[in-house]
Amino acid sequence: MSRWQRIRSFLIGVTMMLLCVLLIYDHEDAYSAVVIILSISMIAKGLGSFLYFVTMAQHMVGGKLILFEAIIFLDLGAFTLTLSDVPHIYVSMYLLGVHGLSGVGQLLRGMENKRLSAPGWRLSFAHGAVNVIIALSSLIFLNVGDMLVYLYCTGLFYSAVIWIITAFRKTAMVYTQ
Repeated sequence: MSRWQRIRSFLIGVTMMLLCVLLIYDHEDAYSAVVIILSISMIAKGLGSFLYFVTMAQHMVGGKLILFEAIIFLDLGAFTLTLSDVPHIYVSMYLLGVHGLSGVGQLLRGMENKRLSAPGWRLSFAHGAVNVIIALSSLIFLNVGDMLVYLYCTGLFYSAVIWIITAFRKTAMVYTQ
């Protein structure tokens, strides 16, 4: 990881932590803010994947999967923008799905890394476990609107901690700049 990537990762983590504090502090408008943050993050992920496809992935084996991922994230982000006027249960189900799928993927990646004796398997496994716990909590508190904000902030805060840990983590390769 280059020096710029480390600084960027740290700044993203700190920004996410500040966003958590703001969402918990301003509780009345937090639901709308959660919907907007979810949609902007998915649209940004979709645009990033699309840019990656245009610049590199179109020449790679399996590059079309990156294009499909970009289209799906752009569609989900646009769909999420329309959820600001619907009941909280739909966004809770959305949060359940996102954290559930992400958590299962991270758990599987962590177990595969352990099987391959990779050094970072514990962090990946813990990240997946926290996401699954948040997904199960979303299922338990499906009808509670205030809990949606707290669960989202918990996931956002934990992701911020992961970003910051990644920024200070030693890499196997030495980069000079």
